[in-house]
Amino acid sequence: AEVPVPGDPATHLNVKLIHELAAYEKVFVCGEAKSHCVNYTMRDLISAWPTDMSRLVLLEDCTSPVGDLEGTGTKNADAAEEFVAYCWKKGVQVSLSTDDVE
Repeated sequence: AEVPVPGDPATHLNVKLIHELAAYEKVFVCGEAKSHCVNYTMRDLISAWPTDMSRLVLLEDCTSPVGDLEGTGTKNADAAEEFVAYCWKKGVQVSLSTDDVE
């Protein structure tokens, strides 16, 4: 959950699931939206990933940011680009769906 509830483990980061995913050779991540859901899901994965970060693969062309909200000054495209840079910095593979991923 975005806001964990004390005493409710179902709302806390599921580290057990992350460790189960880490048993796979590669874990591909894509979906909507790069500025929000994919961004924070990937950050959660990275925070508890127990092995080589290059086994996580962000399929950049299979996700996109939420459209900017008019009049709010929110720049979701900027948040999405910052997220991609964060992934690179952490050692995550950032690829296209058409790339050969090793």
